[in-house]
Amino acid sequence: MDHELVLTGAPELWPRDEKAALYLGPWCFIRNPKRSFDEHVHFNLAPSPWSRPEQLLDALREIDQLYDRLLPPFADLMNRLHRVNHSTRFWNIVCVSWLHHWLSVCYERYQRLSLVGEAWSGPQPLQVKIVDSGSLRPKDWREYAFCTSQDHVYNLQLMSEIIRESQRFEFLQPTYVQAPPRADGQAARLPGNHSPERLSARLKQIARKRLAQVASFVDDSMAFRCRLGSVYGLSTLDRLILPFLVDPMALLRARKRKGSIIGQHPDLARYDELPLEFHPRNNFEVVVGKMLKAHVPRTILEYVPCPEPGENYPKLWIGHELYGNFRGYEIAHTVEKGGKWMSAQHGGGYGQSLCFSVGKIEYQTSDGFITWGWSHRHIYSSSFQPLPSPMLSKLPKQRPLGESLLFVGTGIMPYFYRFHSLLQPEDIWEYLHWKTRFVQSLPPGIKDTLTYRPYYDDFGIDHITPVKRFAPSCRILSEGSLIDGFLNARVAVIDHLATSPAEAFVVEAPTILFWAPDWAAPDPAFASILEMLEAAEILFHSPEAAAAKVAAMWDDPLDWWNSSIVREARETFRKHHALTSRNWRREWIRFMKRELSDLTDARPRRRGAG
Repeated sequence: MDHELVLTGAPELWPRDEKAALYLGPWCFIRNPKRSFDEHVHFNLAPSPWSRPEQLLDALREIDQLYDRLLPPFADLMNRLHRVNHSTRFWNIVCVSWLHHWLSVCYERYQRLSLVGEAWSGPQPLQVKIVDSGSLRPKDWREYAFCTSQDHVYNLQLMSEIIRESQRFEFLQPTYVQAPPRADGQAARLPGNHSPERLSARLKQIARKRLAQVASFVDDSMAFRCRLGSVYGLSTLDRLILPFLVDPMALLRARKRKGSIIGQHPDLARYDELPLEFHPRNNFEVVVGKMLKAHVPRTILEYVPCPEPGENYPKLWIGHELYGNFRGYEIAHTVEKGGKWMSAQHGGGYGQSLCFSVGKIEYQTSDGFITWGWSHRHIYSSSFQPLPSPMLSKLPKQRPLGESLLFVGTGIMPYFYRFHSLLQPEDIWEYLHWKTRFVQSLPPGIKDTLTYRPYYDDFGIDHITPVKRFAPSCRILSEGSLIDGFLNARVAVIDHLATSPAEAFVVEAPTILFWAPDWAAPDPAFASILEMLEAAEILFHSPEAAAAKVAAMWDDPLDWWNSSIVREARETFRKHHALTSRNWRREWIRFMKRELSDLTDARPRRRGAG
C-alpha cells in the first residue's frame, strides 16, 4: 500500500485513502470541507520538532546567526539592484521584519519535513503531492503574514519549493500537480452586524482617518526634530502636540509639502540576473540561497529615496513601523543621516517569553527599545527604556462590579508563524478542550452569567461552539471594546498571556488567569512574577482550579482582590509589565528632550546587523 504525506489542507489535494495518509500538521483539518478540525485526532499526524520550549529557543538562535551571515550579501544585492551605496544597517532596518520571519518559517517547514524522514520506517517512499510553480512574492508584510499563517496554497507552494530545492528528502516520492487557486489575502473576521453601534463606530473610524490625514499634512509641513510614529495609545493629536512641546522651534522651520512618497519600480529583469553572493554551510542554507530572491516582497524591492534634505529630517524617530509598507525606508534614511530610531513595545509578551521572535527585529536593530516597565536582558541586548504606556495610562478605573463573568479567549494561527513561546498549532485541540473543561466546572448560577470574548479572528477554528455547548445562554462579546467588558464584569478570566492581563490589572478588574505552563514558557526574569501570581491564586495551571477559585470568591471578589498578597502580586506585575502614570505625557516629553540633547552628529553610529 502506498502511503501519502499530506502537506496542507487544500481540499483539491485531499488523499483518497485518508487513513493511510500521514498529515504534516493539524492545519490540514482547518478550513477544509472534507473533514472538521475535531476529527484530526483520529488521523495520523507527523511529530512536531517543537515539543519543548527550549527547542524553539535553540532554533531561534540558529536563525539569528544565519540572519547575521545572510544580511551583508543581501544588502550588497540591494545596493547593486538600486545602484546606491547604503550601509548594511540601512538594509537591516528595511528588510529585517520580513527576512527574519521568512527564514524562521522556512526553517520550521524544513525541520518538520526532516523529522518526518527520521521517523518514517516504511518500505516504500512516502507519496507527496507538490506543485512545480507558483507566485510566492508577496506584495507587502501584511500579505506575507496572512499567507504564511493561514493560506493552504501558499504553504503548499512554499513546502513544494523546499522539497524541490533540498534534494535530500529521499524518503519522499513527489507527484507534481497543478496548484489550486490561492486565497484572496484577507483574514476572516468574526461575523459582524449593522447595528447603530456598529455604524457609529464606522463613522468614528472615518472621522479619525480624516483627522490623521490632516495631522499627516501638518507633520510633513513641520520640521520636527522628533517624529512619533506607531506607539500604542498615542492619539493623532498626541503625535502632533508632543513633538511640538519638545521642539517649539519647528514653527520656524516650516517647509512646503512635497507630495506623497512612493517606491520606485524595480528592474526585475536586472534583479533576476544579479547573484546573491552567499556561501551556505549546510543543506538548509543551500535551499535558502536558491529560494530567497524570488520571495522578497515588492515593498522591499521598490526602493524609496530620501524624501527631504538632511537638515530637515527628524533626528529622533520613535515607533514600531517596520511592519508597514515604506516606513522601514523612512526610518533607515533617518538613521543613515545621523538620527536615532527607538522602537516601542506594542503589546504583551515583551520581556515575558523565553523565546521571543521579534527580539532580533525590534531590540537589536533599533538604537533603543521603550518598554512598559521592564529593563532586563535575556538573549538580546539593547538600550531598554522603561516608560509609562500611553495606551494603559489612558484606561479608566474599575466602576462598581457588574454581574457577569467575562471569559477572554485568544487565537492560534493554523500554520506555524514564528519562533515564539506561545500556543503552537499542535496546542489548538488541547486549548479548545481546556475551554470546555473550565466552562463545565463552573457552578450553574455563575455559568448563567457567562460572557465570552473571542479573538477578533478565529483563523478558521471554531472557538465559540465549545463554549456554547456547555453554556447555551452564554453571551458572545464579538463587538465593542474589551476594556468595556472588563469594566462591566464582576470577575474576568483570561486563558492566555498577552496584552489583556495587563489591561485587566490596570482597570482593576478582579482577574483569574489560567494556562498550561508549556503554553507560555517564561523569560527567567519574568518567572518570579508568575510565581507571585500563583501564590496569590491569580494564576492557575488547570481549568478546574481556575473555575473553583471563581466560585470561591464570587460573592465578594473585591475582598480577595484587595487582600495584601493579591495586591502585592498584581502591583509587581503592573510596575514591571504594565507601567502607567497620570503624568505620562510629561515623562515622555522629558525622555524625548533628553534623547535629543544626547544625540549629536558626531556620535558614533552602529553599523551592521545589530
